Amino acid sequence: MKRILVILFVALLAGIFYWQFRERMAGSLQTPVAVPTQEGEEIKAVSVIAENLTIPWDIAFLPSGEILVTERPGRLVKIGADGVISEIEVEGVRHIGEGGLLGMTLHPEFETNNFLYLYMTSPNASGGTQNRVERYVFDGNRLSGREVI
Repeated sequence: MKRILVILFVALLAGIFYWQFRERMAGSLQTPVAVPTQEGEEIKAVSVIAENLTIPWDIAFLPSGEILVTERPGRLVKIGADGVISEIEVEGVRHIGEGGLLGMTLHPEFETNNFLYLYMTSPNASGGTQNRVERYVFDGNRLSGREVI
């Protein structure tokens, strides 16, 4: 009986703590934090650049300042330097369980060849699934030249 009362008391305290501090904690996650640099100026360490993404998984920074984000259901999201968001559907992605469009990387010579590598779950010939890497040419707005690696 004493053990049950202690557990209930701890649960009550945890509930009170959560209720009192939930708004404060949520606000602190969304408020940009200023971080001083060695030169004495401050920069924002945290800011929201995109919202409502569907299971974002990987990020790649383009030389142009744009950002690519993979979403597990099979979309490649491009966030422009001006904040404009565009989506590119990636064919052949099977979003099942923890699979889907997962990793990505730019070729070391991306600025000259525009090669983008995507790691994804896709259907195989026997009806199951497999993980594989595909190479594409990314022209800034679309994917072409698909090659399974």
